Amino acid sequence: MQCGSVQMPQQLESLKEKSHQMEELKKLDKDAYDWLRKISPNQWSKAYFSSRAKSDILVNNLSESFNSCILEARDKPIVSMLEWIRVRLMKKFYIKREGMEKYRGPICPNIQKKLEKLKVDARHCFPIPCGRLKYEVDCLDGKHAVDLVERQCSCRLWDLTGITCKHAIAAIFTNKERPEDYLHQCYTKAVYLKVYEEIINPIPGQNEWIKTSMPAPVPWRIRRPPGRPKKLRRRAADEPLNPYKVSRMDKPIKCGNCGKEGHNLRTCTASVTGETSWQRRVRTQKEKQRATNKFSQIGEQFSVSQPITTNCDNFDVETHSIGASQPMFSTERVANATAKGLAPVRGRGRARGGRGSAANAAAKKANEGPSKATNIP
Repeated sequence: MQCGSVQMPQQLESLKEKSHQMEELKKLDKDAYDWLRKISPNQWSKAYFSSRAKSDILVNNLSESFNSCILEARDKPIVSMLEWIRVRLMKKFYIKREGMEKYRGPICPNIQKKLEKLKVDARHCFPIPCGRLKYEVDCLDGKHAVDLVERQCSCRLWDLTGITCKHAIAAIFTNKERPEDYLHQCYTKAVYLKVYEEIINPIPGQNEWIKTSMPAPVPWRIRRPPGRPKKLRRRAADEPLNPYKVSRMDKPIKCGNCGKEGHNLRTCTASVTGETSWQRRVRTQKEKQRATNKFSQIGEQFSVSQPITTNCDNFDVETHSIGASQPMFSTERVANATAKGLAPVRGRGRARGGRGSAANAAAKKANEGPSKATNIP
């Protein structure tokens, strides 16, 4: 970039920053520094990335997504698998094309969301004009040079992705223009529709295919290996099974009871009583057996002792006393109580169907002596 009489390439600042970071890494870990030096910086350093691809990352997410998409068809024969993939892509292209045609904005929706977030971050950037459409932007992470004509920024985010960075957005706002006008054309709706304008034509069923004089393809005789067929891809030796969960491999086990390493709570010998888990289990079994024997002895005592018998005929409902004056429930009393809608019950001398003094009086009147019998229908 040229600012006044000073010329400094955009990539030079990134190279200097990369060299500074490598020196810091060398002080922190010499082995990691030597390992990175053996790898070409074009594969891991953004300072050496090409701005032609318009991407600031270098991963194999495309192949990973395709592999997870065809898991259902991987165990099919070759013709059936290709037919499944063809139908899947034909449907996906149609959905993408129809969805973008309904969208009203000129920029793709995901890019528009990123741009709106960068506009908010641009509030902390203060551009200073130094020439025609050239600015020096001062922000929290340092100073950066922006050239709106070449569409470059010293942070290299605009060069690599084609999306205006927060430094460039601040300069664009100072120039009273729209950041959407400085985006790369690959992020526009028109280019997106042009990518998906070609369709995968439908074909008839396999029974209507043209027959040739060539012999039919015969599958190879493949010896089926033992075990279940694998569908997931082969992972690297140092790749975790779940990237969102910390692996416990090669880590010491720590006891939750005593806090020492080398054992867990199940095999801990430093319990409160000073006994091992085996001793605790034996003691618990003995306590349970002792309690069972105690309850069985109490049950035998109750079964051997004399049962409590009472003469229900001499029990008085009102006074709760046993005498020979009158029976507890005579035929006349039951008939009278039934006729009045009452029934003598055990307890405080109350009659079922009433409560309070009225029920007690009815029960007492029935106990005083024989009265006029009432025929029970």
